[in-house]
Amino acid sequence: MPLVILSGIVAAREILHDIPDIDAIGDKCNLTLTKDGNEMANFSEVIAVSGSHIQVYCESNCSGSGSSLALTFEKDGRPVSQLLGRVHFESSTLDRKAVLQVLNMQASDEGIYTCKGWFPGEGYMQKSFYLSYGRFDAH
Repeated sequence: MPLVILSGIVAAREILHDIPDIDAIGDKCNLTLTKDGNEMANFSEVIAVSGSHIQVYCESNCSGSGSSLALTFEKDGRPVSQLLGRVHFESSTLDRKAVLQVLNMQASDEGIYTCKGWFPGEGYMQKSFYLSYGRFDAH
């Protein structure tokens, strides 16, 4: 069965290119997105079929003792709920990671997701990806 993508990826890619590529704060920190153990390039596309479960990890690597980022996720520029809901994220300051979870993928989950890391006194960094909704065509 071929996979059918149900949205306008071209328009989303244009929007993604307008988001600044901020993946490092000086020499102190950098940010990495991974899915299924593989590092994702900034502005990658993730295709998910209806009903699937998606996990994308965001990890900050900071030098210096006690250095860590406060990690959050956004969808289309709006905060994603922490710990609650079908689409949510969980974070741990101890291991400097956050995981975005999309349970039972639906068309409304499609969009631009951004992991933001805030570093007190330094500003923020971010990495984004586009989550596409697809379905298997029965033909």
